[in-house]
Amino acid sequence: MGQVTATLFGDEIFTATDLNRRAGHVLDEAKNRHVTITRNDEAFALLPRKDASRMVETASNASRMVDLVTAIATYRQNWCTSSRWIPL
Repeated sequence: MGQVTATLFGDEIFTATDLNRRAGHVLDEAKNRHVTITRNDEAFALLPRKDASRMVETASNASRMVDLVTAIATYRQNWCTSSRWIPL
């Protein structure tokens, strides 16, 4: 059996050899928590597709929020500069 340890991400680490020899076990683990597959100096994430989809959706929503905040800040800055003639 290869290396199986917990990491900072809370996932399990398996070597590429583990994946080849015990694919069923590695996939069963990936159903319950994210799995890292290592090969040489590379690391690959294995996770359920619904989790990957949720991550993409979250990143997309975060990007929209950044765009919204940027637009509001730009609008406020332009409004404040163009409205200096109005006494407060």
